[in-house]
Amino acid sequence: MSIARPLIAASLLLVLIAAAWTWWAFPAKVDMADYVPADSIVYLEFNSVGDLIDAVEQSNAWQATTSITGYASTKSNKALTFLTKAGIGPTDAVILSRAQVALVVVRWNTIEEDSTLRIKPDIALVVETHTSSWRTKALRRRRVTSRELRCVSRGSCGPLLSSA
Repeated sequence: MSIARPLIAASLLLVLIAAAWTWWAFPAKVDMADYVPADSIVYLEFNSVGDLIDAVEQSNAWQATTSITGYASTKSNKALTFLTKAGIGPTDAVILSRAQVALVVVRWNTIEEDSTLRIKPDIALVVETHTSSWRTKALRRRRVTSRELRCVSRGSCGPLLSSA
């Protein structure tokens, strides 16, 4: 009986610490519209990239293409999703599970060539990772190279990306 009380108290304390840490580490959703210009033409917001992927994989169109592509949809593991949203796991998985994404068309550029009118939109992809900068630094370096940045600033990525 003398060891039971401290063991129960320690267990309760650990549960309270785990609950408090989970509450603190879980990301709160933000209004992504605050990050984009008010005069944007098109605005698409995805609050959960994982839920978007699950919805696409469960659609009838995706199910019809699985025999052709060979990529079958998989059920998401709720426990792993919870852990990655809490910040536990590989950086790529944590960022993907926490991210909010907005796709914005800022303006339409029109170029008239002979009798053809070319319309080229200026598009911005805004991502709120809900992750600290020290954790995303390696991912940013790995995913966005200076070559890709030049490609985006030029507006044409065809030959530049094919040689990479």
